[in-house]
Amino acid sequence: MIKKLFLVLFLVCLPAFSYGNTISQCVRQLKGGHVKHAIELGKLAVVLHSDNPLSYMCLGFAYEKDKHYNFAKVELQQAQILVKSQKLKNIIDNMLFRIDNHNLNTIVQKKTLKNSNDNQTVSNFQNS
Repeated sequence: MIKKLFLVLFLVCLPAFSYGNTISQCVRQLKGGHVKHAIELGKLAVVLHSDNPLSYMCLGFAYEKDKHYNFAKVELQQAQILVKSQKLKNIIDNMLFRIDNHNLNTIVQKKTLKNSNDNQTVSNFQNS
């Protein structure tokens, strides 16, 4: 009887122990350069710790490293809603600012490239 009780408790508690540290595992994977694994752990952390802004921050950082800027922005905005610490708010604001600047630079580069291509097309047409 005691063995069965121990087995049931073990099976019930095992997931709690293995997933209890998903945020720190996400951060560790991110620091180690394992971005895809960090994204998976971040997604799990968001599900398991939906009230913890650090889970959204780790997932947002991982998405940013993977150049999925829109996903990163969504996760960081969710973290911003949940966060209470001014220090963390500043970190999130800086990340969002950096993502917005990246998106703005990308738009400018695309417009410049399009204008360059249009000018090249006009030149080719005039030379024909």
